[in-house]
Amino acid sequence: MNKIGLPEWAVKLAYKLVDVEKNSPTVDERVLEYSFAISKIAQIKPGNLLDVGCVARMNLIPAVACELGWKVQGIDIRNYNFEHPNFTFMKGSILGPLLRKDTFDVITCISTLEHIGIKGRYGEKCIPWGDRSTFNKVRELLQDKGAFLVTLPFGKEYQVTSLNRIYDRDNLDWLCKGWKVVDEKYVGNLAMLELQK
Repeated sequence: MNKIGLPEWAVKLAYKLVDVEKNSPTVDERVLEYSFAISKIAQIKPGNLLDVGCVARMNLIPAVACELGWKVQGIDIRNYNFEHPNFTFMKGSILGPLLRKDTFDVITCISTLEHIGIKGRYGEKCIPWGDRSTFNKVRELLQDKGAFLVTLPFGKEYQVTSLNRIYDRDNLDWLCKGWKVVDEKYVGNLAMLELQK
């Protein structure tokens, strides 16, 4: 089953009948998000990288970062089958006790933060302020001067649904309080940020 609950055979049939990419009116936001993160990663001397919520169909971060010489750890509450000598996968939540402090030079969180702590999303338990707790955990895990690359939905008003959160300016500023904003880009309903402790 996929995100909208269709069986895999139905999705495969749809792809045979319709050229989904050709018929899309715009570039998929995920392309922009991963391009943003990978361009930042490529400018930093390889070290240790954590990819939070690494299980995503279009996620190139583990593969590209591994090929650039990074030691990559991926963490997700879903299973992940990517294999590379420079890659380690941990099944679990970033908010769990699996990770050590001051370990990572870069932490990526691409279209993941808005889901953390929302009950039922990917089988997750309700964690009030799961997004703020994630920012605090990332601060613990990052080395000094480490980069936190995060993308999330952005709009005119803050919303919480059964699937995700959409951030507005006030809530984004609240999340980033105490962080240095190195770079920020806004495209459509998307915010892409590079932050430092």
